[in-house]
Amino acid sequence: MDQTLPKLLKRIAEEHPDTASHYSKNKSGEFVPTLYKDYLQTALDFGAGLLSIGTKRGDHIGLICDNRQEWAISDMGLLSIGAIDVPRGCDATEHDLAYILSFAECRTVIAENQTQIKKILNLKEQIPLLKTLIIIEPSAEETRQAAAESGITLYDYATLIDDGKKWR
Repeated sequence: MDQTLPKLLKRIAEEHPDTASHYSKNKSGEFVPTLYKDYLQTALDFGAGLLSIGTKRGDHIGLICDNRQEWAISDMGLLSIGAIDVPRGCDATEHDLAYILSFAECRTVIAENQTQIKKILNLKEQIPLLKTLIIIEPSAEETRQAAAESGITLYDYATLIDDGKKWR
């Protein structure tokens, strides 16, 4: 019996590599499959990307995102390295995020978009341990600058996956 979700995903990817694990819309609005073998490898690359920036087993990582492919990959990637996810949807208020992320002692937060990044940057004093943000959607220069001015390092999701591939 598989003891963790990453081990379960690994077994399924080995047994059914070319079966779709899930479908998501592309830029044209068409549903495209993500195969189990690709889901596993991308999650492992993301996890390795987290390791490459100093994430450690047992770290609490905020995951502020609605249901989408990147959420599944991020979640499985951080679980695969022994990190602990602290999830909330994009409908979370600043008050909710301040309480949850500070109580969970999150040093890293993965956020879906610039709106979520802005909410979190507004809370910097209430989340004193926060050092790293990862944004799933492309970031604007003003967002990068605001993060830097707050003393927070901002990584792009796709770049972190590429770095993880190299790290692996």
